[in-house]
Amino acid sequence: LGAPPENVSEEDDREIQLTLTNRFEVEVEEETETQKLIAETKELVIPILRLLPIIQNTTQRLTLVDILEHGTKHATENNNRDLSNRIRQVLENLGKIEKVSKEDEHESFIHDVALEVA
Repeated sequence: LGAPPENVSEEDDREIQLTLTNRFEVEVEEETETQKLIAETKELVIPILRLLPIIQNTTQRLTLVDILEHGTKHATENNNRDLSNRIRQVLENLGKIEKVSKEDEHESFIHDVALEVA
């Protein structure tokens, strides 16, 4: 840019204001209620899965609901109300997610949880 001018009269020494406008409007999509519910449920499910004991002698493939039902039995046997309440909340949220979401959102939720736990 070079050196500043040395002699500037007081008439020429004034404040300049520039207004910036964005020519590239980008609409930011806010999270939907379903996305918030999925994130909340994921935050609840991951610690639950880490607390549950591994189910031995299983020949069938278990679903997330099967594992949570096993967790409810485990929580009841150990008088763990906090775990029981968390599992109940997750099951309620899963029911809501299934009602309002598309199939791929539900599958992506299960996939995300599996990646986090692994």
